[in-house]
Amino acid sequence: MTNRTNFDRTLQSRFSGEIVTDYGIMDGNSTLLLVKAGNGGSHRGYEDKYLRLADHINRAHGWTVLCASNPQNGDKTLEGAMQIIRENAAGRGLEKFQVYYMGFSDGALIGARCGADYPEIRRMVLINGPLMMNWHRTKTGILRFFGESATFVYGSLDPSYRYAELIRVLGKKNPRIHLEIADGQDHYFSKNGFDLAEFAERYLLTTFWF
Repeated sequence: MTNRTNFDRTLQSRFSGEIVTDYGIMDGNSTLLLVKAGNGGSHRGYEDKYLRLADHINRAHGWTVLCASNPQNGDKTLEGAMQIIRENAAGRGLEKFQVYYMGFSDGALIGARCGADYPEIRRMVLINGPLMMNWHRTKTGILRFFGESATFVYGSLDPSYRYAELIRVLGKKNPRIHLEIADGQDHYFSKNGFDLAEFAERYLLTTFWF
């Protein structure tokens, strides 16, 4: 089956009247995966990696997928994305829906800090979020999260790997928080033919008991 070369729809939101965040949507069922790029990243991702992820998840599981860019000096919250998600659900007559969140680098920090503000977000996978930046805000935000699970993933070659045990400490205070280490992976998970779709499924479909 041929991979799709575009999203079903693209949208934009504006921050401070001029900084544009781009979104790509693949329509599916009432489970929605929100993918947030790293700082300066596009909604399609480097070499269309987020588009390919969205295509796979949509075909394999029927989920709706929303991929969001992350412009430098842009909106570092999830309000714009969540507004689009709610409007999309209302327009399709969905009274109930759940959101899974997958954030990369700065997108992971945004999820950690803001995910707790949105009860629709049930699971989060937070990949290589820089732990040397604004740790207090990250810690305070994630300790407030009371969804099903928040899994932090760090490549063993990522600069923040040395601080990753801080996440395990937080997990003792909030059992929804988990830490996973990807041996041999760098900040961009560019090693050894890394399969982003398989990675997403592994952590988003895992049920943790606590």
